[in-house]
Amino acid sequence: MCLPALGCGGPHFGYGGESGPDRWGDLQPQWSTCKTGRSQSPIDITVQASGEAGAAVSMHYGTVPISLQFNGHTIQQTKPGKNHIVVDGKPYALAQFHFHSVSEHTFNKKHTAMEMHLVHKAADGAVAVVAVFIKPGAKNTSFAKLWGYLPTAEGDPVEPGKNINLGRMLPAARQVVRYMGSFTTPPCTEGVTWILLPYPVELSQAQIDAFRAIVKDNYRPTQALNGREVIGAR
Repeated sequence: MCLPALGCGGPHFGYGGESGPDRWGDLQPQWSTCKTGRSQSPIDITVQASGEAGAAVSMHYGTVPISLQFNGHTIQQTKPGKNHIVVDGKPYALAQFHFHSVSEHTFNKKHTAMEMHLVHKAADGAVAVVAVFIKPGAKNTSFAKLWGYLPTAEGDPVEPGKNINLGRMLPAARQVVRYMGSFTTPPCTEGVTWILLPYPVELSQAQIDAFRAIVKDNYRPTQALNGREVIGAR
């Protein structure tokens, strides 16, 4: 997860070899937090969600105009529409959303097939990310229109002049797990509020394979919890 306005960019980073996650903190000084940070993301959730934190988070998602860009690391929706969340009474406007395969966060050390990150920014610059987990199952008609325009090469966004309903792409169960973490890509900035929806949505294996044919294994390994509290879990 990366929000370009907050400093993502610079030297190339990757998910393996000399530019992989274990080397990010050495690629440039501004990325040292990737190596030295104590509140890094993603993490492993070792307990089941109870949903007790849900009352403090409200989600307001509707339509967005399709605007998909392959940036070399992921496929990202660049136009947020008028969508937002409210966390502990504070509003955060949607900035973008994108995907990882396999999931970055794990539950009891198990990945799901994919993870969707909805990145939000508050007026004061604070960042909150909603994570949606994806598992193989039935074909997902709510994703089908978006998936029809997946870009296969880096370049300008694909904008077919069509809308999707973002709210329908999220699970019906809105229980959440919360913790404080970081970007999952350089510069690994900390102070990010993470809101995980532990009940996954289903995509067909063909839909998952369509994404993985373009980009796969774009995930950072889980990071040490270092005593952080995970809220809404038991």
